[in-house]
Amino acid sequence: MKLLLIIAFAAHAGETSDIKARAEAVVSIDRNWRGDADAAIAKITESFKLIEDRELEPRLLKTYDTRTLETLFEAVSTASEHIPRPELLKTLEDILDECLRRGFLGKLPDRLYKHYVMQRRWRKARELNERFPNTPRTLPDIAEPPDAPSDIPAVYTVSGDGKTLTYRRIDLAGPIIISAVSPGCHFSVEAVKIIEADPKLAKLFDDHAVNIDAASYGIDGEEFARINREGRFRYDVLYRDSGWKGFDFSSTPQFYFVKGGKIAHVVRNVPPAELKERLAEGIGIVGLK
Repeated sequence: MKLLLIIAFAAHAGETSDIKARAEAVVSIDRNWRGDADAAIAKITESFKLIEDRELEPRLLKTYDTRTLETLFEAVSTASEHIPRPELLKTLEDILDECLRRGFLGKLPDRLYKHYVMQRRWRKARELNERFPNTPRTLPDIAEPPDAPSDIPAVYTVSGDGKTLTYRRIDLAGPIIISAVSPGCHFSVEAVKIIEADPKLAKLFDDHAVNIDAASYGIDGEEFARINREGRFRYDVLYRDSGWKGFDFSSTPQFYFVKGGKIAHVVRNVPPAELKERLAEGIGIVGLK
């Protein structure tokens, strides 16, 4: 019997060490990738597949050492940023609870909060803020219908004081320009300056564009409001990307020219010197004036 227990313990210790190594592999890809983001995401996806779902069950999480749990949390967090598996949010919650039981937190609450924001789980985000109040995290009031569909194009409009985000549907019948932009992105800021410096382009964007920041990891409503007050370019916040079929808000800037509900022209990865010309092509294709 004693020999069997020793064998079982050794096997479990080997599995624990192995899952830590597999989790570290996922984290390493994310930390060290350079260049092609799509290639890095593909590697992260393949590497994460080596971690079995059963190994993420609460009963097994309890058997891992704390350092393994911390690494596993980072691996699951990294994977869920790139792989459409919303159920991984529950795994992050389970790991946090187990670490909390042991008296360890590190930066786990901050990272979990970002995932709540990413998935627009506002109630959970507020509950986390109340549970761990020592780290202030800015979250505006959210005004949206309780039955708002997730498969309809929509944004949050930022109030003048930045304290409220209000749900608004977007009609893609068009012609309309959908800009995937972010005031925190250097390339977006440069593109916006080019647009604002051209009176005709600026007027067309004023009249026909919806400028959307994905705000994937956090929303500073007051900062959005300040930018909207001080500049001509007004920003909205993405509601859910599941409602925007064919659009990509994961990189900025991108400009979609839409008519009749269909994307007719896309401008992305364009050198600044060519931006006005490429935007003019899209304007002509959808018939904006």
